[in-house]
Amino acid sequence: MRINFAGSIVFPNPVVLIFSADAIFNKADYIAAGYKYFEAIAIGGGGGRGGNYHGKDFNHVANTLRIYGGLGGGGGFHRIRGVLSALPSSTNVVVGGAGTDGTDLLTDAVVEYDIPTTDGGSGGNSHFNNPACIASGGTGGKRVYTATIDIAPANDGGAGGAGNSSSPGTGGAGAISGTITTSEELPEDGRLVGRIGKGGGGGAGGFDVENLNAVRIDPTPGGKGAYDPSDQSVFDVGGPIGANPTNGDLVVPGWGGGARITPLNESNKPYGRSGMAGIVALRLTVD
Repeated sequence: MRINFAGSIVFPNPVVLIFSADAIFNKADYIAAGYKYFEAIAIGGGGGRGGNYHGKDFNHVANTLRIYGGLGGGGGFHRIRGVLSALPSSTNVVVGGAGTDGTDLLTDAVVEYDIPTTDGGSGGNSHFNNPACIASGGTGGKRVYTATIDIAPANDGGAGGAGNSSSPGTGGAGAISGTITTSEELPEDGRLVGRIGKGGGGGAGGFDVENLNAVRIDPTPGGKGAYDPSDQSVFDVGGPIGANPTNGDLVVPGWGGGARITPLNESNKPYGRSGMAGIVALRLTVD
């Protein structure tokens, strides 16, 4: 607060602080400037991608397969409001990182049933004044477990995170992979209920047989994050399927949706998608 030349009290404009890394928020200077209230949003980190495979079909060694791991789930969303003076003098801010990608396997050898790829890692929790405002990360996408056109490769999508939760993967379920003869299952959208949102499930990977261009298993798109048809201010779209860069086949899965901090700064930028870090944002006002 300040006084202008005419003697009138001038209140400070709202300010938005965006934390993309861990930090400490100290309230004293903002209270001294006249701010009275805060609104915080936390979005968890997105899960990492499961390991890919490029190599022989262990049941049909004349086939060369390119199989994509599932994508991780999107981070959860949590929004709170409060009185600035009620916060501790110093408040911890933690920003959830993206989950690590799984390891791939590229080989010309004939593999066994269980191939040595790995799942993606879970995204980290994001929180402000834990546990008042906290959102968990999405779990990692599943690795390519086996490589043959006869069996589902188990390259499922990861589950989304959830607001007001520290447990990764409690949001929308990830997609389930299919086979040449069975359909995959689509991921769940992460719903927004009030000020708590869930991340979307990650898409399941597809694959193609490179020496038989017409043979492929379709991937799935990803699920929406923090979605409410009547309130779309924070939701994030689920990702569409993409193309194998070697031949254009649509076999790359879509990302699980995270969320946006639009109510605080009118930005449409998403955070916490599959493989993307989360965020913590804080808006300070006088009323």
